[in-house]
Amino acid sequence: MRRNKAPVVNYHLSTQLTFRRRALKRMENNMNTIDALKRLERAGNENSKATKKLHEAAEEMAFVILKKVPADVTLPRDYRKVRVTSNVGEEYFLVLYRGDIEYWIDGTGSFLHGDFHAEIPAQTREGSLTFAHDIATGLVDEIAELLEERSREAGQASDLLERAK
Repeated sequence: MRRNKAPVVNYHLSTQLTFRRRALKRMENNMNTIDALKRLERAGNENSKATKKLHEAAEEMAFVILKKVPADVTLPRDYRKVRVTSNVGEEYFLVLYRGDIEYWIDGTGSFLHGDFHAEIPAQTREGSLTFAHDIATGLVDEIAELLEERSREAGQASDLLERAK
């Protein structure tokens, strides 16, 4: 009669299998990490390109607006054409005022003409997104209406002055 013997376990083989499973798990985790890092790099590059394109488009539209509006006039939606003077000259920038925050729509993030007393804040993603939204929802038409109204007022005042002679 045979007695039930405990199965013979090769502890050496069992330990090797455990180490292999752990190594495979580590490799799998490493591959997941590598894939995640590649995805992060790709997403970061796409985000940088999209943000750069957004800033360039905002700067181009701001330039068109700046050519048409007078300085130091509050435009619709709290935009303003602001003059910055350096030791060499001056330039104009489009700035959005929202509460305590200023968004320099076409800001350079540098000093105008290298003058340390004429710092120009940089564009921000939030400012460019807000500007894009405002453009899409009729800001240009509102600015045109403002300029038309200013022109009518100036014409009427000019007529009054001519009649007063």
